[in-house]
Amino acid sequence: MWPVCRVAWAPPPEGAPAGRGIPKVQIRYTGFIAQEVAAARQAGFLFSGVEAPQNDAGLYGLRYAEFTVPLVKAVQAAERQQNEKIDTLEAENAVLKAQLAALKTQLDAQAALLQKFGAALQAAGIGVGH
Repeated sequence: MWPVCRVAWAPPPEGAPAGRGIPKVQIRYTGFIAQEVAAARQAGFLFSGVEAPQNDAGLYGLRYAEFTVPLVKAVQAAERQQNEKIDTLEAENAVLKAQLAALKTQLDAQAALLQKFGAALQAAGIGVGH
């Protein structure tokens, strides 16, 4: 069940006429959705940064400071995977470059042989049609 949103008032913007301010529900906030973070527990990830509501009318709470270590570890793991992939691709690229160089060498050698063969036929007076 989604928690009930209560209206709280933010102070009025600077220079605005005095009054009640702006309802906080109209202000766009950024952050995590506590219910989604709590769902990570069901996936087997133990995380103490979520405070579940104490009753049906209660709200979830998040302790953002406790997000730091798991996020840093996740970034490190992603970076490690990316570096491994880069290393693999660089190794594959080196192999392909070596194979290409070998094929080019073979092609150049065959072209040289064809030229010699054509010159020998021409010297022998045998015509080569195109």
